[in-house]
Amino acid sequence: MLINGAWEARSETVFICRWLVAWENATEGGIIGAVAGYSGGGSFEVERFRLWSLDHQVSKLWIDFTDRLSKEEIDFNALPSDELLICEDAIDKLWEWNDCEVWNESDNIVLIDKLLPRLTFLDGLYVYQTSVNPFLSVICEKTGLTAAPTSK
Repeated sequence: MLINGAWEARSETVFICRWLVAWENATEGGIIGAVAGYSGGGSFEVERFRLWSLDHQVSKLWIDFTDRLSKEEIDFNALPSDELLICEDAIDKLWEWNDCEVWNESDNIVLIDKLLPRLTFLDGLYVYQTSVNPFLSVICEKTGLTAAPTSK
């Protein structure tokens, strides 16, 4: 599973998740996985997604129960079972990096303290990435996050 994420220091011990995307490349084109991060006003989001691409352009982006491009209602659970399993694995991957107890208690997504040494400080954020993908910024934007990775 590929990962791209960044956290912002709010104190010496609290690092909020600006974005974290865990995904796999889909066999029929595009990517599939889960996204989490800060959406402003003290709110955070955690969502499964399926993105289809055609000619290096996003053709469909399913998040929650909406195609975020066409705005049409969709049934996310109608995806093939192997793709739904990838989404669930990606959700699990998000919680390997962020403190699930804090999420359950206060709906905040914060880095698990012991993982800080694995991150690189870059442009004011603590970053970890195993890969980049030009579609990640679109996924973050359409999920409502206030920050997103670049494809560099």
